[in-house]
Amino acid sequence: MCILTCSRLGFVVECSYRWEVSPTKRGIPPCLSPPPYLSRKEKQRRTVTPMALKAHLIALDPNNKQATLLAKHCGYARVARNHALSEFKAALDRDEFLSDRDLRKRFNAVKDERYPWCRELSQNASKNGICNLGDAVKRWISKQNRFPRYKNRSGRSSYQADNGAGTVKVEKKRVNLPKIGWVRLREKLRWRGEIRRCVVSKRAGRWFLSVLVKVVSIVSREGGFRQCATGAF
Repeated sequence: MCILTCSRLGFVVECSYRWEVSPTKRGIPPCLSPPPYLSRKEKQRRTVTPMALKAHLIALDPNNKQATLLAKHCGYARVARNHALSEFKAALDRDEFLSDRDLRKRFNAVKDERYPWCRELSQNASKNGICNLGDAVKRWISKQNRFPRYKNRSGRSSYQADNGAGTVKVEKKRVNLPKIGWVRLREKLRWRGEIRRCVVSKRAGRWFLSVLVKVVSIVSREGGFRQCATGAF
């Protein structure tokens, strides 16, 4: 924190730099290091923001086979979530609380018998669907929203395709989705960095991909920024 005071003119200039450094890395990245000298006007204008999460919604251009697989994955995520919700409500009637981990174990024990068509699909869809249900239950417990409801086919179709940070690869105008392969994108990914989440959804008859990227950037108050990637893809 740096504070400059001028008694004659009667104003105070306050400038702050903040950065986050991974404990496994030594030193500060050059893109985040403050310059040795900045004018008072530059200190007022400039702010260093090292870590940020940026989202980009991109239209997909799948072929007929890929579009069918996308629809199946959305249905698989919906079925898994509804099955876990039924198990959770039945456990509540018995005064028993099931975590999302317990719900995933119970679903995996019966999915091959009750839903044999899911073998050709990525299990990330069911896993993330049940995890999202667990997040909804936590918000319900903290009274942030109402009790989770069942999803039906008439609602918005979507599923989370990733299995954690860095598990989905994007190259130029295409994305590699598990069990589906390379799917064309209408435009390039706007942000560079580590991909944290990928959600596929269908809106008004078109398929979209929502990508959440962790980036490092130096942002100014005037709106400009200089981006520094935390990872490469």
